[in-house]
Amino acid sequence: MDETWLHHFTPKSNQQLSEWTAHDELAPKRGKTQQSAGKVMASVFWDAYGIIFIDYLEKERTINSDYYIALLDRLKDEIAEEQPHLKKKNLLLHQDNAPCHKSVKTMAKIHELGYELLSHPPYSADLPPSDYFLFSDLKRMLRWEEIFVE
Repeated sequence: MDETWLHHFTPKSNQQLSEWTAHDELAPKRGKTQQSAGKVMASVFWDAYGIIFIDYLEKERTINSDYYIALLDRLKDEIAEEQPHLKKKNLLLHQDNAPCHKSVKTMAKIHELGYELLSHPPYSADLPPSDYFLFSDLKRMLRWEEIFVE
């Protein structure tokens, strides 16, 4: 399980905007671009075969223990409904050390659901497997979609 911010608009990179010009021709002027103020937090539960469950945090909400416990309940329901073959297996849960993930209430819920919690190092460079194997591809696909929508 991991979270990431997804921006509603990602501006093109300088490389994407580069153009060939003649030797005596000036490069075209363009305004400064910045990422859109609109963004959404996506909480993604996934395994080696793909995404199991995604939740998009509502605007003006924060992730706290109660919210995260509700996510775990929704994950359990999603597994029972959409992926019953996972219900019979011992599920391993890997999450970071965020306070809402490590609270007493959350740990009790994880134990109640029967999930085995994989330990997370007390300090890591914030490079979990999802940053390499999931979010980079997801964000690249979203940028690709923007190219064809424009």
